[in-house]
Amino acid sequence: VIAPVTVFIALLPISLGGFGPREVTFVTLMATLGVPAESALALVLLREACNLATALPGAILYVTSRGFASAEGMEAVGEEVPPP
Repeated sequence: VIAPVTVFIALLPISLGGFGPREVTFVTLMATLGVPAESALALVLLREACNLATALPGAILYVTSRGFASAEGMEAVGEEVPPP
């Protein structure tokens, strides 16, 4: 019950990327189960760090190869490449 509520709150357009409301919601709901606030906050921040760490390699590949692939792809299909 805690995870879906936390995800729903994080998806509301009230902050960038859900940072802030997600953590407050998770800590508050975990407190109802008797989990100390420090432990709940550490858990939600660790989970977010893992999410970012797994997305980082793909983001780096996307940013570094995007321009080269576009120009080469356009030439390969016979389209004009706009001048720089």
